[in-house]
Amino acid sequence: AELKDGRLLVVWRGSNSATTPGRKWFSVSSDGGLTLSPSAEWKYDDGSSFYSPSSIHQFVRHSVNHKLYWVGNITPTPPAGNGPRYPLVMAEVDEKLAALKKSTVTLVDDRPDSADVNYQLSNFSLYENRETHQLELFLTTYGQEVGQGNWMNADCRHYALKIEE
Repeated sequence: AELKDGRLLVVWRGSNSATTPGRKWFSVSSDGGLTLSPSAEWKYDDGSSFYSPSSIHQFVRHSVNHKLYWVGNITPTPPAGNGPRYPLVMAEVDEKLAALKKSTVTLVDDRPDSADVNYQLSNFSLYENRETHQLELFLTTYGQEVGQGNWMNADCRHYALKIEE
């Protein structure tokens, strides 16, 4: 994502290991992406850590309030590799610190009790509707039915997220 001051923020999905229990990693470029700062754990604006599985995430800048948002999975406990891929959250990016604003983390959706433990709120498409200015998110809910043989039975969900302008 391009930050307001022109720097580029790159965030990678990372897996868990004995020394890194499920984190996102980031670098910043001040020269248009020719070079990157050393990678580091991506954190909240207060310096605290958060857990995130090796799953897709996305940045979007709102066209009205011009704030940068991140959508992805943040888990309450250390993930195991790629999962769990729930809950799905959205947060504003502190562009000076290149960090997530902890106070803005907002739940988009979570795993229903009836779903399989491998339920996914991941692999989504996200864009801003230029007429309503809502962020529209589409995702397929893999694992919504319990049982290994049912993992591909899934609905496509549509979320319309209203942003404070």
